Amino acid sequence: MIIERNFFVDAILPMCVVRGLTEEDIINYRRPFLKHEDREPAWIFPNEIPIEGRPEVVWEKAEEYTSWLLASYVPKLFFWVKPGSFVTEEDFVRLIRAMKNAKPIFLGLGRHFAQEIIPTLLDKKL
Repeated sequence: MIIERNFFVDAILPMCVVRGLTEEDIINYRRPFLKHEDREPAWIFPNEIPIEGRPEVVWEKAEEYTSWLLASYVPKLFFWVKPGSFVTEEDFVRLIRAMKNAKPIFLGLGRHFAQEIIPTLLDKKL
């Protein structure tokens, strides 16, 4: 579906952006994936998302990075949205309590792609 019908760009992306995407937005997202052979990265990427221990190498790296992120005093910005998809409000509360030197920034209503949820808000919130 991702290769043949460009499912990631045409279905998943719009479904995850609460504000909706304009036709110009969609055209710009489709541009790098117009030919079937150009869609391989859009197929590989979701298959490398670490879920329940798989893929093992990626899962291990994500675990290492999460441990470092929680313990590090390096300044961090934690952008979050509600209701969220991968990071729910419950996850956010747990993570922000555990994270050192992190500034939470609530972006508003959203599911996943924060850069598309409120693209002009970041300048104002920082």
